[in-house]
Amino acid sequence: MTIPTLILAAFLAQFAQNRADRPPGAPPVVPRAPVCASQPSSELPPKIPDPRDFVELERTQCFGACPVYTVRIHADGRVDWTGRSVRNTGPTTSSIRVVDARALIEKFRTSGFWSLCEKFGGHVEDAPTVVTTLGLGGHEKKVSNGYLGGAPDFLNALELEIDEVAGTYERLHGDPRSETVASIRMRGGGVISTNLRADAVEAKPGVTPLMRAAAKGDVREIERLLAERADRNSQDSSGWTALTYASQADRADAIQLLLDAGSNPNLPSHLLQTPLMAVSGAYSSKAEKARLLIAAGADVNAQDRNGRTALMFAMFGILSWSGSPRGISEELALITVLRQAGARTNIRDVSGLTVFDYLDAEVKIYSNAPEVQMILQILRQE
Repeated sequence: MTIPTLILAAFLAQFAQNRADRPPGAPPVVPRAPVCASQPSSELPPKIPDPRDFVELERTQCFGACPVYTVRIHADGRVDWTGRSVRNTGPTTSSIRVVDARALIEKFRTSGFWSLCEKFGGHVEDAPTVVTTLGLGGHEKKVSNGYLGGAPDFLNALELEIDEVAGTYERLHGDPRSETVASIRMRGGGVISTNLRADAVEAKPGVTPLMRAAAKGDVREIERLLAERADRNSQDSSGWTALTYASQADRADAIQLLLDAGSNPNLPSHLLQTPLMAVSGAYSSKAEKARLLIAAGADVNAQDRNGRTALMFAMFGILSWSGSPRGISEELALITVLRQAGARTNIRDVSGLTVFDYLDAEVKIYSNAPEVQMILQILRQE
C-alpha cells in the first residue's frame, strides 16, 4: 500500500471508533480524510545544519478552556512562546541546550514528517487543532492534526515531545510541586482546582506510560507494563504515582492491579497528598476505590502540607449532586467508607478548620440542598 492509502485506512478506522465513542448530544463532527494539496514528497531537504531550522507547535482555541499557544524551538536553542487563556501569555523567549533543539529537529527530519499530508482529522466547531510546522534549510512543512485524529502515532508522540522539550507544562500550570491531587473550596468561596485528570495526557515531566494507562483504566496495558517491570512507585514532577492517576479511572480495576503489584498507597506527593485524597475527584466508583486503598493500608487520617485530610477533600462539590440520586449516593458512600475506616472529624487544618467547616463552605454555595442533614448524620455517627 502507498503512504496516502495507509493514512486513509488509519483515518477511517479512527473515525469509526470515535463515532462509536461519542456521547449523545456531543457536537456534530464532519469526517474528513487527510487532505493533500499535492502528492506528499518523501524527499528530505539536505542534512546540512542551518541556523534557520526550527520546529513549531500551535494549539488552537476551542469553545471551552483549552490552552491556546504557539511555541517555536529554533536550532540555536531559542524557544519562542506566545499564548492566550494560559498562565504565561508571553510573548517570551527562553533557551534550551542547542544539542536538545537539534536532536528534536532531527527526529522530525527523519521520522517521515516531510512525507505526511497537510491535514488529518475531522472538523468540530468547538474542538482544538494541533498544527506542527517544520523548517529545514529554508523549506517549510506544515501539518494540521484535527479532532478526529487519524494521524500516525509518531506525529502525536512528536507533538508531545515538542511540549516536553519546550517546558510547556510549567508555562501552562506553574510549578508542578504545588499542584493538588483534588479540588478544594476555600473558606472565602474560592476554589483550588486539580489538573490530575488532564495531566495524564499532557506533556508533564515524569509522567510514565504506566501512569497514563492507569488514568485510563487500561487493564491490559497496565498488565503488560507491570510484566515488563515498570516502576509501580515512580513519581512524576508533582510526586504523583500511577496509583494516584488510577484514582481517576472509571472503575477500580486499575487500583487493584497496582496494589497487587506492590504500589504504595501512602506514598505522598510534594504536598504530602495521597491517592486516597485523590479519590474524591473521581467521577465514579469512589467508595470502591477507597475501600481497596484502605484495605491495602492507606492512612485515612493522613494530612497534607495544609493539614487537609481525605474527608475534607471529600466535601468539595458534594452538594452539587443534590437532586441526583446516583450522584449523591456516590458521595455519601465515599464519606461513609472513610468514617467507617476511622476518618476523624476533629482534625484541624493549618487554618484551624475541621471537616464541618469544609461542609459549611459547600452549604453557602448550595444552600437549598436537602442532603445536608444526611451528610451531618454520617459525620457525627460514632
